[in-house]
Amino acid sequence: MRSLLCLLLLPAAVFAQSVGDTAQAVEQALGKPQLQRNTANGQVWLYRDGTMVKFENGVVREVSGRPPAPAAGASPAAAGAPKAKAAAGAATPKPAALHQSILAGCQDALIRAGGVGASAQPLQEKRLLFIYFSAHWCPPCRAFTPHLVEFYNANFKNGDFDLLFASRDKDQDAMNTYMNDTKMPWYGIRLGNTTIDSLYQKFGVNGIPCLVLLNEKDEVLASSYNGDTYLGPQAALEKYAALHRK
Repeated sequence: MRSLLCLLLLPAAVFAQSVGDTAQAVEQALGKPQLQRNTANGQVWLYRDGTMVKFENGVVREVSGRPPAPAAGASPAAAGAPKAKAAAGAATPKPAALHQSILAGCQDALIRAGGVGASAQPLQEKRLLFIYFSAHWCPPCRAFTPHLVEFYNANFKNGDFDLLFASRDKDQDAMNTYMNDTKMPWYGIRLGNTTIDSLYQKFGVNGIPCLVLLNEKDEVLASSYNGDTYLGPQAALEKYAALHRK
């Protein structure tokens, strides 16, 4: 059965140094795009890393969405991670907080259904983390979300995972309505927080619904994408089920 998705154009800073390049120069630098779309004045090329290139009259007019390169010697997973402090005389050291590479920039922007603020601590204590990329305006998302709610409620008792919602809704009211109407039991990132765009770029999400499953090191165990092939959000749920069959 073919998986359905809603394609996205990710908002990001414009990189003017490529403006004026030809399509041939862009292809030599970035390779062939994942998707090409014709527009009234030219084309739009979309890449897996979130890069979007707009052409008019055969030359580049805008390039956006490319994630910045990490600083030399810096580990993206370590950015923002708190330094461990030795507690003098403590019999049992406190476990290190997990998923810091995901949560470091959004801990003050986490909400539950109804827009109520939430603490990141429960997410940091779970070995596995799902990230759900979705939006209320997307029909395939609305079709899949009830199944995800059912999965979450049935398996949360296992105690080894939680889920983070990275919305592409048009405004906060739409996101709140989506969370309330579908009775989402998990966390969401309040719109306007820059972590949302970073996650879409980090995991190459060009279409929704997309579900990614991470381990305790924030390594991808399963995703709705296998290279350029869209598998659908069910792939991550099947991976979780397989982990529990071992």
